[in-house]
Amino acid sequence: MYALMAVLGKETTWPVVKETLADDELIFSLLDFTVDEMSAELFQKLESYTSSKAFKPAVIAKQSLAAGAFAKWLSAIKQGYELKRAIKLLTRRKDVVKNQVLARMETHLAAEVEKHLGAVEQAQDAAKQNKQSLRQELKLLLA
Repeated sequence: MYALMAVLGKETTWPVVKETLADDELIFSLLDFTVDEMSAELFQKLESYTSSKAFKPAVIAKQSLAAGAFAKWLSAIKQGYELKRAIKLLTRRKDVVKNQVLARMETHLAAEVEKHLGAVEQAQDAAKQNKQSLRQELKLLLA
């Protein structure tokens, strides 16, 4: 129950636990809760409770169905936060890889442009020489 209180931002004392469990709005608080509301600090608190060998929703449910249901909810919230964190890391990694690929493409394209630019310059030089040679031939023919 203390894990539940921590997630809800309440004191982890037995009187507060009893008061919270008696609150008709508790179920709505749980339904409205999203992992987006969870900070890394809160996740660490939750982790400290749920990492215990005794924290097993199925075992807890044998003692109390309600407590077992809360334990399942807490496990789901923890898993959701872990998934959100993994997605964030994968998204960052995807962005890094994308930037690396774009940089490589840019380098490759720049090399291709340089190569073709060189070919164009050679063609221009050849055309100039050809033009000069044709002018000289024309001068000879007209003379």
